[in-house]
Amino acid sequence: MILKKVYPFIYFFFFSFIAVGCSTSESQCEDENCNNQEINIVLVYGSSTCGRCTSLSNGLEINHIDHEFYDVNDNAQLYEEMNFKFYSVFPEDEQLIIPIVDVNGTILMNPSVLQVKSYLWENQ
Repeated sequence: MILKKVYPFIYFFFFSFIAVGCSTSESQCEDENCNNQEINIVLVYGSSTCGRCTSLSNGLEINHIDHEFYDVNDNAQLYEEMNFKFYSVFPEDEQLIIPIVDVNGTILMNPSVLQVKSYLWENQ
């Protein structure tokens, strides 16, 4: 009887040690030729006065997702870049809704933090 109660705990500890040993950490990839880690480029085009934009940027920070926030109200060149990226992917859409997020070249319109995380997870 005692063995049946202890047995699940043995599996838990055994597999937790295996999972820790198999994870990719920075110390395992100190070599310059290590290609196990991809660098994700997340660009957020929005406005500092837009609640959805700042909320998304803050959520990405909280979730430790490196990103660049571009305020398109302050820079006409960034505004044109955002429009070009959006309309090259969504040519039929008439209305652009910020934030526009560029994740490794894939354009997402008004995504949630969860959608960005899911995209990054699925496309590792």
